[in-house]
Amino acid sequence: MSEDRLAQRRNWYRFFPGGSIEFVIVTRVLALLLLLALAVVPGTQRPTVLLALAGVLWIDYLLIIWWAIQVTTDLDALFADPPPSADVLRRRRIRAAILGALPATAALVILAPWPSFVLPSEPARAATIRMVLIPLLGVLFVALLVPAHRALRRIQLAPPRWTLPLLIPIVHWFAMHRLLIHLHARLRLRSQERGMPTTDDPGPAPAVILADLTWVLSILPWGILLVVVLLRGEWPSGVLYSAVPSCGTAVAALFAISDLAAMENVQRQFVALIRK
Repeated sequence: MSEDRLAQRRNWYRFFPGGSIEFVIVTRVLALLLLLALAVVPGTQRPTVLLALAGVLWIDYLLIIWWAIQVTTDLDALFADPPPSADVLRRRRIRAAILGALPATAALVILAPWPSFVLPSEPARAATIRMVLIPLLGVLFVALLVPAHRALRRIQLAPPRWTLPLLIPIVHWFAMHRLLIHLHARLRLRSQERGMPTTDDPGPAPAVILADLTWVLSILPWGILLVVVLLRGEWPSGVLYSAVPSCGTAVAALFAISDLAAMENVQRQFVALIRK
C-alpha cells in the first residue's frame, strides 16, 4: 500500500476505529426492534414490518461484506510489492462488492413480502408466489452466484470452501465466522513478520463459538415460520406461531452481540497493524 493511501487509512481509523462495523451496530439494533414489533403488531401490519426487516437485514449483509472486502484488499495491498494505486484498489473493491451483493439482492426480492402490497387477493398472491416468483427468482439467484463467487475468489476473500456460503443470506453469518478465524490467522502472521509482539490471545474464537450456537438456535424457529408463510401466503395464526417472534428475538440478541464482538476483535487487530 502506498504511503499516501496508508496515511489515509490511518486517518480514517483514527476517527472511525470500527470502520463499517459501527454502522452494523445500527442495523442490528433496528433488526431486533423490528423482530420485537412482530410480536405486538396486528396481522394487517405484519407485512410492512417484515418488509422493513428484510430491508434492514439486506443492508446489514452489504455492510459486513463490504467490511470483509475492505479488510482483505487493504491487507493484501499493505504487503504488495509494488503496491497497487488507489484507483486500482478502489475499482477492485467496488467490483467485488457490487457482484457480491447481487445474490443477496435477489434473495431479498424472494423473501420480502412485497407481493402483499401488489396482490391484495390472498389466493392470487399465494399462487403467484409458489408458481411464479419463487421458481423464476430462484433461478436468478443461482445464476447470480456464479459471477459473485468468481469476484470474491479473485480477491481471495475467504477460504475456497466458504466463499459460496458467504453469498447465501442467513448462511453467510456462519461462513463469516470462518472468515474471521481466517483473517485472525493472517493478521497474526503479518504482525509476526513485522516484528510486532504477539500474545496468546485466542482472537475471535470464543465469540465465534457463541455466535455459531446462537445462530443455529435463532434461525430454527424463524426458518420454520418462513416456510409456513411462503407455503400459505400469509402469517399463520395460533399460539405456537405467535410465540416465535419473542423466542427468536431473545436468542437473536445474543447472536448479534457475539457476532459483533468477533468482528470487532479482528478489526482491532487490523487497525493495530495499520497503525504500525
